[in-house]
Amino acid sequence: MRASASHFKINNFIFSFYYIQTEDGFCYIWDEMEANLSVSVFAIMITMFMADNLTFQLGDTTILYSDRCPYQNQNAVISNALVNFAIKNCVTSHTKVQEQGTCK
Repeated sequence: MRASASHFKINNFIFSFYYIQTEDGFCYIWDEMEANLSVSVFAIMITMFMADNLTFQLGDTTILYSDRCPYQNQNAVISNALVNFAIKNCVTSHTKVQEQGTCK
């Protein structure tokens, strides 16, 4: 009788930010046991990143650049999260999307 081990494939995910003003990069890494790729996960990461790493003054403008990945932009959940964040922090928020994305 042979003993065999079971192998499980666990997907890892990466989502990164680059803060142009300070030239700092931030990278979030998680696996499918922690969270999935749902749009709400990205909405939480984006707003938490902005709240934890950026300082705002009344009337400031934020600009987010993104590829065309539908999990990260071009949907109501992300848009509503950014609008809510902008209202709470009295800032203006813009999202700019690349013509051709890398997400497939």
